[in-house]
Amino acid sequence: NAAKEPGCLSIKFLDDCERDIKKLRVLKSEKMLSNVEKCENIRSIAKEMHANLRDLSTLVIHNLKKRRREFPDWWDNSTSDQVFEAVSKKGSTIVNESFTKHLDLTLETLRGITHGRKLLSDTLKQVIEDSHDALLATAEDCQMDIKDLYKSLHKALFDLPHLSKQHIQACIDEMQMLVTAAESIAQSEIETLTVLW
Repeated sequence: NAAKEPGCLSIKFLDDCERDIKKLRVLKSEKMLSNVEKCENIRSIAKEMHANLRDLSTLVIHNLKKRRREFPDWWDNSTSDQVFEAVSKKGSTIVNESFTKHLDLTLETLRGITHGRKLLSDTLKQVIEDSHDALLATAEDCQMDIKDLYKSLHKALFDLPHLSKQHIQACIDEMQMLVTAAESIAQSEIETLTVLW
């Protein structure tokens, strides 16, 4: 057993350091992979919502302001910008606590918005389909031309991304058209009944 020279590091200590460095590299790789996957999820949400990343950024910030009334203490606008740059693939995905917190909150917020839009979109779609069926049956009984009704239904329900603002607006427009058509059919039936009496 040789005596240790002052200022020399033991082999055991160096081995421990090397093992710790390997563990840290693995942890960093796992965190990087997780962050890249979260960025990919945000890109997927952007596509589903038919929104560009600037729209998503505005949507997230607006939603956070409304929901929380103030940002978390750790929130930093420049880090938020880095998140959206990474999502747009213009910036690199960063592995640090601040970036990951911003990324997590952004993804959580967008998932909440997506869930709300899905519920609204599904409900609007069901109302439109049920109303269309009833209106089409009535229109056919009155021998009315219903080609335009089919075209607008197709546009509202099938041509646009399900979670987009445009889809929801098309559904609302379709509902307004259905109300107008129903009023027209009702007026036509009233006039027919008046003539028969």
